Formats: sequence, structure tokens, C-alpha cells
Amino acid sequence: MESTRNVNTVFVAVLLALSMNAVPLQAGRHDGDYLNKVTTKLVTPHTKWAKPYSRGKLKVLFVVPRTVAPREIVELWQRLDMDFDAVPIAHSGLFSFESDAGAAMYDLKVEGTSIEEKTQQLLTALDKRYDAFVMANASFDVLPKEAQYKILKQVSEGAGLLFTFGRLTRLQIFKKPMTEGRDEIFNGVPLAGIDFFRNPEILKNLRVKEAKELPARMVETFAFRQGRVAVLQYGQGSGTYYGGHGLTPPVPYSLHWAADYDYLLSLVAKALLWTVPSKSPRVMLTSLPEAGIHLNRAALSRENGVTVQYNEAQPLPVYVHVRIRDKVNEVEFYQVLKTSLKQGENFVRVGRPKLKAGGHFGDVIIKSSQGTEAWGSVYIEVESSLRIDQFGTQSEFCERGQVAKGNCELSVPAPTETVLEVSLTDTHDRVYLRKSIPIASGQQSASFDLPVEKALTIASRLHADLKVGAETVDSADRFLFVPRRDNSDEFRSILWGGIGCGNTGLGWLAYQQVRKAGFNAILAHPSADGVQERVFALNDFPLVCYAYRVMGGADDKGWRKDHWIKDVEDGCFYNPELQQKSSKSVLDRIQAAIPYGPSLYSLGDENYFDYKSGYSPYGQKSFREYLKQHYATLSELNRIWGTQYADWSKIDLLPDDEAKQRNLWPMIHEHAAFCESEYAD
Repeated sequence: MESTRNVNTVFVAVLLALSMNAVPLQAGRHDGDYLNKVTTKLVTPHTKWAKPYSRGKLKVLFVVPRTVAPREIVELWQRLDMDFDAVPIAHSGLFSFESDAGAAMYDLKVEGTSIEEKTQQLLTALDKRYDAFVMANASFDVLPKEAQYKILKQVSEGAGLLFTFGRLTRLQIFKKPMTEGRDEIFNGVPLAGIDFFRNPEILKNLRVKEAKELPARMVETFAFRQGRVAVLQYGQGSGTYYGGHGLTPPVPYSLHWAADYDYLLSLVAKALLWTVPSKSPRVMLTSLPEAGIHLNRAALSRENGVTVQYNEAQPLPVYVHVRIRDKVNEVEFYQVLKTSLKQGENFVRVGRPKLKAGGHFGDVIIKSSQGTEAWGSVYIEVESSLRIDQFGTQSEFCERGQVAKGNCELSVPAPTETVLEVSLTDTHDRVYLRKSIPIASGQQSASFDLPVEKALTIASRLHADLKVGAETVDSADRFLFVPRRDNSDEFRSILWGGIGCGNTGLGWLAYQQVRKAGFNAILAHPSADGVQERVFALNDFPLVCYAYRVMGGADDKGWRKDHWIKDVEDGCFYNPELQQKSSKSVLDRIQAAIPYGPSLYSLGDENYFDYKSGYSPYGQKSFREYLKQHYATLSELNRIWGTQYADWSKIDLLPDDEAKQRNLWPMIHEHAAFCESEYAD
């Protein structure tokens, strides 16, 4: 009875606020498909974890902040068998920008953006029945009350509901914790090897000390009448006003990102399947420890196995797909085994190569004639006495025409037949340099030179394989940046502003599409730490550096006020103090960008100046200097102006109204011309 009372209370609370507000909309609005529809046209690299899925397609409705986050729906769709509808909203905490006074005037000129239109889009979608709903970093509370009611009604009747980025509602739907089958969510998700969950700050935010504690902190599961509700929490949010993620945490791009992202979406897929019991797998992998497997390379077995639980009486013929890849997503081993699962526990013996030192991921996908029955992964850490301890160049940056100096330090002295194989690959995956550096027996380091004149892109991947005989013992990767200082022969097609979550892996994918669209430079404010410029360079975009913004207003006294350098009282642009501080501001701002080779330097956009200025001490002095440059003599000025100034120093710039009263029309003209000259100089 208590559970029913709580559910009914939620329904009553939702129904009490049912309302819709119509707004007048202008004719001739822009097509809004790009803000309201999610397409699957663009295919990106992915692992088909469960596509097709033996238990059938899921029918899912996503509510998601627009801009970058909807792409994650497609990324999940590429990996999980589902039919989906999506309703993009303004951002995580706002249904429509019509409610944002600053943005409404722009947003409402696009079809499908008003509260009324968004409400209609969502309610039309909710005329269908779904297996599950996903609030993808979107607040449930910003939805129209009728939509909230319809979603919760379907959930109460057995549909699933998944929240990402925490409990994004104040409604009382988390009253009945549920643990049944909860272990299925993290089964086969290699948390121990995902870089994001090795970050001490993330572990601190989740209040855990090591990876094995993560499942208890990252997921909450509840019953809501006949339905299930799951909540994923990552220990870090993702702002969605200008960009941001919807399903997974905003992981910065690195060479590890592609593999890690596969596993983050594997987690989301498993959480979604948990909310729909009718789609639960009938096969379970039971020997993939969350803490990973630690092996010694010297004692690696060439065979291993996985344990599979199957609970039906009828034997199930399957193919077991086994893949091992390293942290940078290079496949090292692939095997397909045919077997038949019997009721109960099954042991499937699989091969394993002699892996190099470092981190690896082992993936197992079990497929029947209907599709994927189960999938899972495990992190494998291989230890070795002989490893690459340090590797890289003296600097991450090398100017064209110079030689990058590199060095490699080994953990122990090299045995015989040890070779370091080094390569440079550009942004478009073209290898333009290979070198083999022998390391003599007993030596523990090697130096090498890398000529970079063949580099065609700003960024190159520097890769090393440490080999003993024919075996690769260890490998390492770094980036090397070779800026293009001379862009004079390149026609610039400039994108203003970049991508909202540009430093993440999704941003990296987005920048590849920006490249394909024809842009070859990005205008943006420089970052203090160079992180943004690094991401641009990894996609071969030089920065058009927004170095300064010229904003010359005026106060009530007519003193120029620079709105960028606010601590100079007399803001006349000719004031040496202002000029010095402006120069320092520019140099400080561009410092981190310089190594990456900005294509151009911009002095800003929407710059302005106020004609009602020039009356400060430096303004008056500069006005007189301006007059001296434009009149050969004081006598000539007096003749033209109809005045009798005895000395240049006697000329005081008057407010325009006072000058009019004295019929000093030339002064009014020269005042305006001086303001323009001051701004231009």
C-alpha cells in the first residue's frame, strides 16, 4: 500500500501542473531539422557489442540536450540494436530557449524551437509505446507536466527509465531500491582499465579508493511499480549550454579514447538493458573480474578460457568471438570459436598471444543465429622486467627545417638483438618516417634524430616498438607538433568559435567533420594552458588567435574607458600606461598558443568606440597633437576655424553641444575624426 501511495502521489503532483502556453511565431522561419532531428548518416569507428541483439531491438525514447549530446545516441545505436526517437531540448536544465530572454529572439526564428512546438514534438512521440526512456543528461523536471505523466505511466506499466549524470528529477520516484540483477550492469565492463576512472579526482568525487568499489557508487537501481529505474553517476558533470555529453562522461581526447569510449557505451547499453527485463540476456559471462587480470609476461600461457552461464534446457549453438586490443585501440589478436552451450556453466577455451607489456583489453562476444547473446570485456595488465621507462623528444614542438631530438630509457639493460623501431604518422594516418635504432646488449638508453621536413600536418604521432628479436616487448606513443609558420599561400576558411566540448573525444570526431566541410582554421580565444590549441592541432587546425578586443566606451565626464583593461583611469588609447598594459595582456593571452603556430592574430570582433570621449588629460593632449599633424600652422587652423588661439596648448576640446553654441563646427568635425583616428591607430 505504501508503494502504491507514493506512486499515486507522483502522478497527482504531475497532473496538477498540466499547462501549455502558446506563443506568437513569426513567418519565414528557418528550417529546424538540424536542431530537432537526430540522424544516423555519419558512421564512426565502433564495436557492435549487440547489433543485432538476440533478444530483439529495444524501442527507446531519448530526451537529450541539443548540440553535441545527440551524437551519443547515434554512437550507442551503432553498438546496440535499437530503434529510437529523440527529442532534443535547449540544454540540461531548460526545455526551450523561449524561456531564456537573451536567446529567445534568435532561437524562435528557427522552426521547432518554441515551447509549444517542443511540447508537441514530445507528446507526439509519447503516443507510441517504448521499452525504455533515457534522460540523457536532461532534467526530467523541465519537461511539460503532461509529458512527465505519460512517461511515468509507461514506466509504471513495465517500461524502463535510465538517468545519466545523476538523479535529474525532484519527483519521488527513488523510493524503492532494487538490487535484483544489478550486477548485470557492470558485468564485463573493464572499469580498471578506463583512464577516466583512474583519475584520482574522479575517484575522490565518487568517494572510492580503487576501481573495484566503483559499481556501488556509480549506479543506483529502483523499482517503480512494474518498471525499473537506473541512475548512472560519473563523478563529473558535463555542461550542455554550448556542448557537452549526454550519455558518457566528457573524457579528454587521447590515443586511449577510442577503446575507452567503446567500454563507456558498453556500460550505458548494459544499464539500459537492465531496465528492460524482457530483453535481459539468457547467456552470461561470469569470469571477467572488474579489477582486471594481472599477468607476468615471462610466464604467459598461450591458452586461457572464459566461463559462460546458460540457463535454458535446449542447447544453444554459438560462435565465440575473442579480441584483444591494446590501450591505443590496435587489435593484437582475433579468434572465432564454434561451440554449443549447454544448460549450466560452460567453459570455453580460447587462445592468447604473447602480449607486450602494458595494458590490454580482452573482448568476448557470444553470437547465436539470432545475434549477440552476451558480451563482456576484461582489462589485462602485463608486467615485464624489460620495459620502456621513458620515451619522447626533448620538446613536444619542432620547427620545420629542424631535427627533433629523441631519447628512450629502458627499465633494465637491453638483451641481445634489441631494437627500437620508431615511426612518425601524420593526422591523416600517413606514415612519413620510420627508423630502426639498435640498442647494444647491456645498454639502457638510446638517442635518435627525427627530421620533420616531410610533416604535412601540425601534429604527428610518435610511436615506438621495443623489440627483442621478432617479439614486441613494449611500445610507447607521444605527440610531436610541427607548426606551420608560413600560411601565406593558403586560402583560409575560418570557423568562429570551435566545438563546445572540443577537448573531448567527441569533439575530436566533430572537428574531423568540420575539416571535411572545408574549414582549415579556427578563430577562438586562446586558452591559458594550451589544451584547446593542442586539440585544434591534433585535427590540423591552426588557431586564428583572438588576441584582444578593442572596446573604447566613455564615462559621464567624457573620459575614454577601455572595457578590456579596466584599471587604467584615463583610457585614452594614446595613454602609454594603457598601451603597456594592453601589450602585456596580448602577450600573456597568446603565450600558450604560440608553440602551435597560430595562423593569424585577431584584435577582436564587435569592436567599438564612443565619439563622446576625448576630454581626459591624455585625450586633450592627444587631440592637440592630432591637430598639429593636420594643420601646417596654428595660423591656418585659426583661419579655417575662425578662432584666435595664441598657442596650441590653449586649444581645449569642447563638448559638441558647447562647440555648436560657439559655431565651432570645424572642432566638431575634427573631434569625430580624432576619435576615429585614435581607434584606428
